[in-house]
Amino acid sequence: MSEHTPGPWSVETEVSHFGERHRVVPANIFLAGTDKELLDNFDPTIEQARANAMLVSAAPEMLAALIDVLGELKSLWLNPLTGMLMTSIYAAIKKATGKGADA
Repeated sequence: MSEHTPGPWSVETEVSHFGERHRVVPANIFLAGTDKELLDNFDPTIEQARANAMLVSAAPEMLAALIDVLGELKSLWLNPLTGMLMTSIYAAIKKATGKGADA
């Protein structure tokens, strides 16, 4: 099985006379969206495109799992490792939702 396009991934938003366009991009590589010019210039392998699609389709479940794990970690005794994990989880949740885990 091929690996997905390496991260970090981000969302870019453009405003045009057609409205807003949102694209998922890692390091200036087009991954998903509806921009025809970019689609014409992006040629992933079939395996990479499938791996990208699988990763994106799993995102809702991964987000839900992170939120559950964060809830459990909050009830544990905090140590440096737990604190680092919580910081990473908060950052991932914020990136996925645009807001904090408690919002």
